Amino acid sequence: MSLAFDDSELGMMLPFRGELNLAEYFEALLPEFREVPAADPGQSPLCTSPEGDAVLLSPDPKAPGEVLRYQGCDPASGSLRFLSASLSLNQDVKRRVLLFVSLDRKVYMGFSEAKGAAEGLLLFTHPHHLYCRKVRADRRIPMDEGHATLRRSDGRTLLCRMHDFSPSGVSFLVDQDIPPGEVLMVTFEIPECGTCETVARVVRQETLPSGSLYKYLVAVSMSLTKEQRRKAENLYLCKKGEQVKRVVGSSRSAIG
Repeated sequence: MSLAFDDSELGMMLPFRGELNLAEYFEALLPEFREVPAADPGQSPLCTSPEGDAVLLSPDPKAPGEVLRYQGCDPASGSLRFLSASLSLNQDVKRRVLLFVSLDRKVYMGFSEAKGAAEGLLLFTHPHHLYCRKVRADRRIPMDEGHATLRRSDGRTLLCRMHDFSPSGVSFLVDQDIPPGEVLMVTFEIPECGTCETVARVVRQETLPSGSLYKYLVAVSMSLTKEQRRKAENLYLCKKGEQVKRVVGSSRSAIG
């Protein structure tokens, strides 16, 4: 997945893949997931809900994630059924893929293989090992603008660019190595909405692909007081409203 990866709700929940192969990416995510006890496909949680969002990652790290619509299990074979806007997936999909499916406020993950297509739907094998985690409460908003100041524990100050934002966390594009666990004083501005200053702890650092404008993506969890939380929520709603207006305006322009 790249910086321009799909902004669907499920796509935004997944961290950058960078140049990792499927096994490496799976291993990086595994600590956040728990394994679902083995059961017949018909009793799998993937087969108890009729539909949901899905993302498929092929073996090629440079290929974007394929956004699909999950359509439940085939009752006879236990195969997973997906609807694709194009129904034309890369040849890499013929090999093993990594699937993510969002159902009932949970994200499910597992390796699968394509079985073909039938009745306008793509068919995949049910993962031999299925993993899940709860969906985080706050959806991130991608930031195409906005800068922040990070003050590190040793007194150094770093200017950086915002990447995405939610009422509980922010991620930044930086050139310095900032390891998970470090506590920062973070000040950031949401253009046309306002600013926020708070203490935050680094929860994730990812090395971006070579050739990127920045070396690292750093995600932080904010330690907010009640008032700060309210302000962060207002900034979030303000930015979200701005994006909705932009989409509506774009749609009207296309129609007009």
